[in-house]
Formats: sequence, structure tokens, C-alpha cells
Amino acid sequence: MTQPHLQAVPPVEAPARPWPTGDDTGSDRLHGLPVALGHGGRLVCDAQTRVLLIDEAGRHELAGGRVLALRADGTLGVRSDGAGLLALRGAVRQVLRGGARQVLTLRHGPVNLTVAVLPWADGGRLAALLVLRPD
Repeated sequence: MTQPHLQAVPPVEAPARPWPTGDDTGSDRLHGLPVALGHGGRLVCDAQTRVLLIDEAGRHELAGGRVLALRADGTLGVRSDGAGLLALRGAVRQVLRGGARQVLTLRHGPVNLTVAVLPWADGGRLAALLVLRPD
């Protein structure tokens, strides 16, 4: 089975340094991870939860806006009270500070989304890999 290919997210504002596109996105490093976590999409974000890379399933999950959505500034938004967004940002920051990987469940009404937050380093730039699993 081929893995969905990560794509660079077009910048909403003026871009920082662009991330690689095409075959140089590092998606080969994710081989096997979606099977283990019940793949519902993958994305890479920075400490402010600005989306840097995303695969097609992740793009679909954000476009649906059931629990997570992409804000106009390119950061992630959570469709619940502020506690969900705070939990997500806290998990991302903890992982980026060298902490253990985090797994959290975000909820909006009856919809649950499990998010595994793992460290991701590419080209000297530290970021967080989010693996999404809808329940």
C-alpha cells in the first residue's frame, strides 16, 4: 500500500522559509506509522500550530472542520471550547521541548478525534508531527 504524499501547505501570509515539496518531503520516514495509529491524516506544524506540511487525508480532515480546522493565518483551530486548543498547543510545545510524545482526544459534540503528537525534525528545523485518527 502506498502512503499518502505530504504536500507543502500554501502560505496564507508572507512565508517563512519554504518547506520542501514533491518527493523531498520526508514522507518515507512515516512508512508504517499510519497503520499503527489508525491513519486519518498527518500534518506537521510549528510551535504556534501553523501547518507546514500535510497529506491528503489530513487536508480532508481539516477541510471537513469536524473537530480541527485551518484558520486564515495558517494555524490550527479546534471546534470546541478553548480547552481543546490549549491542550493541543500544550502537547505540541511539550514535544518540541524534548518531552515524550503526546496522545490526546479532541471533541466537538459527538465527534472525537485522537491526535498523536510526535517530534519531527527536517533540515535542522524542529516541528511536531500530528497523526490524526477519527473515532
